[in-house]
Amino acid sequence: MRTSKRITLGITFVCFGLAASAGAMAPAATPPLAATVTDPVANARIPGPLPMIHVMFNGPVDPKASGFEITKSDGTHVDVQEVAPMGASILMATPKAPLTAGNYKVKWHTAGASANAKKLEGEFSFTVQ
Repeated sequence: MRTSKRITLGITFVCFGLAASAGAMAPAATPPLAATVTDPVANARIPGPLPMIHVMFNGPVDPKASGFEITKSDGTHVDVQEVAPMGASILMATPKAPLTAGNYKVKWHTAGASANAKKLEGEFSFTVQ
């Protein structure tokens, strides 16, 4: 009886050990989609005129679910062409006319490229000199 309890206990420990090591070897979870860089960077002072704006992400995004809104400091909206993808993880906004001297705010939104992707949005400001 004593031997069978040891065998059962040993098998239990081996099973738990295999399950734990399988969990440790599982691939790391993919981080949530996030903007990693903007061009121009937030609060930048850049020489003008500025012909385009970029937002870069840590994963693929869906250009069809994406958009940009650019406003001047006085609230005037800037006309922007359709969002253009630059590869799978970069979006480009092109104003219909290059941005001249002034303060600007960019609001953007997108979603990941997968079927169950969540929406993501953000904003940043900069100054064209």
